[in-house]
Amino acid sequence: MSNRLRIALILFSMLLLCPSISGASRKAKTLSKKYESAPLSQVLTDVEKRMGYTIRVSDDDVDLSTPVTAVFKDASLRTVLKKVLPKEVEYKLQRGVVFINRKPSEAQQYTTVATQPTETLETDTSIIYTYADTVCRVTSKAEMRLLPQQPVAKTSQTLRKGHYVGAMLGGGYGSLGYRLLDADNNKAGRNAGGFSGMMQLRYAYFFNENWGITTGIGAGNYFSDGILNHTKQWDGQTDTDGENYDHRATTLNWRERQSVWMVDIPIAAAWQMPVGEKMHLFADLGLKIGIPVYGSRHLVSGSLKHEGWYDPWHLLLDMKGHDFYTENIGEDFSKDRYSLSWRMPAVGVMADAGVLLPIARQLDISLGLWFNYTCNNIGPKTSEPMGWMQPQYDDFRQHAFMEKEYAGIVGSEYTRKGTRPWGVGLSVGILWHHQPKTKKAAKQYERVIVNDTVCSVTLRYDTIKIERPAEKIIRQLMEKSVIWFDLDSAEPKLKPADIIVKIAEVLKQNPAQKVLVNGHASAEGSEQHNQELSERRAEAIRQLLLKEGVSDSQIQTKGYSSSVSYEPSQGKHEISLDRRVEIIPVNE
Repeated sequence: MSNRLRIALILFSMLLLCPSISGASRKAKTLSKKYESAPLSQVLTDVEKRMGYTIRVSDDDVDLSTPVTAVFKDASLRTVLKKVLPKEVEYKLQRGVVFINRKPSEAQQYTTVATQPTETLETDTSIIYTYADTVCRVTSKAEMRLLPQQPVAKTSQTLRKGHYVGAMLGGGYGSLGYRLLDADNNKAGRNAGGFSGMMQLRYAYFFNENWGITTGIGAGNYFSDGILNHTKQWDGQTDTDGENYDHRATTLNWRERQSVWMVDIPIAAAWQMPVGEKMHLFADLGLKIGIPVYGSRHLVSGSLKHEGWYDPWHLLLDMKGHDFYTENIGEDFSKDRYSLSWRMPAVGVMADAGVLLPIARQLDISLGLWFNYTCNNIGPKTSEPMGWMQPQYDDFRQHAFMEKEYAGIVGSEYTRKGTRPWGVGLSVGILWHHQPKTKKAAKQYERVIVNDTVCSVTLRYDTIKIERPAEKIIRQLMEKSVIWFDLDSAEPKLKPADIIVKIAEVLKQNPAQKVLVNGHASAEGSEQHNQELSERRAEAIRQLLLKEGVSDSQIQTKGYSSSVSYEPSQGKHEISLDRRVEIIPVNE
């Protein structure tokens, strides 16, 4: 087969395959499925899975629980969305991502009709009201935007979480924790404790605000005074005269001081809890391993009395010359310090609790209580019989019944129930806690729908003028005015001075309005004189109105003598106000 024929066959095959390829491609972008009251969210999920698009939609824009009933057969994206999406939303396709948003709202116009006047102007003859109606045109546009969020600092769950390093000192009361008993388990003396101290370097890590674990290294010491008051007897001894007797050695307040220094390695559960903003409670409880590094003993005070019991004669002798004497500590027994050996190691429990007070951003002072207890016996492995022989003295004091040289109380047969040091006291320390530096978070974006609203406001002014009735105007003028006279005078004193002019103006503008001018007098004169005076006063006001151009037909006068006194609404009655004229509007 020639090359040309091969090329032709290949091209022909490609032409046959192209429709099927394009059809497959076209099929991948269509949807064929039947829905019966399916939620809209399911339809959109199928569009993503079967058509290869990514849908971006918010519950605020579309109710995704809306039921959809439809049948699609090779439907395109446009056909599907047009049929299932509500009319109030729209979509936009960008690089395979379908953004579905609510359509911008159309412009709306609102008119607010003023129900109360915005301005009121009053004159003597009218009232002018001004109303301002508001016309507002609002245009809304919804748009989806990606807004950058403010970087949030990444910090630990709490500032108390993390690493702690500190040091602690403490002091209090402690003891080596042994008991002095004889072979019959009777009390042979007592153990008196003394000062006990501790110091520690600690490291702690808190997993959360309240709980953590702590360890470190420390040192502690324990002091005790063993006070022995007991009689020990050696039977079947022979004195210098060859007589058999029982030798008795009695200790009187025999005081020996022991001490031990230990290196401790604790491991404990740590707890803390804030109390307000300035204080934390703390507590530690756990185990410790103690390694004794040094121990010592030395005699302090007391005496040892040697006596002999002669059973045949029932006689107790303590005279010198028969190996009976009294030895005193400091005179016969040395107060030199001797070392002690201990079992290793010591396993115990430790606990402390107190408060943490901040003094700086990462620094606290601790104040609290501490307690240590050793659970196992750390005393010497063997308990030797007590002996008091000291080689440096004369040979007559080296008796055969004294098996060994004096080796201390702790290692003797009197020390029973084990040696378990313990201590309790107060502590003070300083604690530094690590706080990581603030780390800036990576920029994050939030998809939001932004509603832009444009509002244009127009004010429409409307003026309404209301004419006042003449009668009401005259009454209001007279309520604010006084026309009064001096004693036995018909010459008016007007207050205000233009009151006659204002009333005359109203009467001229309202020719149908009439007024009654009433004159009054006070009660000082006779009735006849007051009657004439009141009429003359009314006539004087009438002439003033006529002079201002008021028609004579609009005015009537009348005198009331002193029969009608002036009674103010408030305050006391004044006789001077009885000498007056009143203008009263009347309608026929």
